[in-house]
Amino acid sequence: MADIIRQVEFQPNASFLMEAINYYKAKNGQLDRETSISFLEPNEQELVFEDGRFQVSLYKALLFKAVGNSIKASTLNLRYSYRYRSLDDYLIPKDEWVQHKSEYLKRAGLENFADPDSLLQQLAVELNEQYIKTNNNILTGKNTLIKFHHGTFSVTTPPEEDTLGEEQTLSDIFPRDRYVSLLEVLSTANASTHFLERFEHFQNRNLHPRPSDNTFFAGIIGYGCNHGLQRIAQISPRINPSELDNATTWYFPLDNINNASDDIIAFTASLDLPNLLRRSRTRLHTASDGQNYNVGP
Repeated sequence: MADIIRQVEFQPNASFLMEAINYYKAKNGQLDRETSISFLEPNEQELVFEDGRFQVSLYKALLFKAVGNSIKASTLNLRYSYRYRSLDDYLIPKDEWVQHKSEYLKRAGLENFADPDSLLQQLAVELNEQYIKTNNNILTGKNTLIKFHHGTFSVTTPPEEDTLGEEQTLSDIFPRDRYVSLLEVLSTANASTHFLERFEHFQNRNLHPRPSDNTFFAGIIGYGCNHGLQRIAQISPRINPSELDNATTWYFPLDNINNASDDIIAFTASLDLPNLLRRSRTRLHTASDGQNYNVGP
């Protein structure tokens, strides 16, 4: 943390914490009693100078803690960071905004917001009309979600409408879990492409019982993630180590792996989504990480 504070460029401000950071950098971390303690709480200042001695280690710990908390709270910003920059740095520069305001609003479809005074007047009228409508619904008993009792009232939240049968959104298609296991990814890919059928026995497919799909998945993860077969067998209680060794020995020649990869690539190419953002219909640019190509001398 000490080296990070010395190297990071902070956005200048007039805070006591910034004063302490600048002093820390100027002294290259070699602090003394002259360092700024104004950013500390009164009880922390007392602890730093307990028994009249300057507790350097404690002071640094409190300084690092204050820096971390201030960055998270956006009261201290980093100059060369996208995530922790000041809010103004994310905005369009004022000179450019003044010069190209009409163009920016048009591109964003916000032309109606160009005149805030007229917009606020319009919204005030619409809001007043909505208040009148809401009050009339309450007075006539049309609104059954509000109840009055003993000078107070309570509002009941209506149940969500059943959206079954309505058009799905993109978020409905993906799993609800934040993380998706690699095993589920491989299983889903195999369900769509049947790429595991490409893993045939090196000698004769009819002579030996075929291993389970999970055994093939374990072998792919073991090699692909560089865990090794022994490690995969140890952390996978339902995988038989001898069966895994047999599968990778007789079913994993390079031709089988290439054929399985070709099936997945062909299926991906047949989808509409990968073609939506293509700049040119005659040229194809791809990210080909993980594919190996032999290069001659």
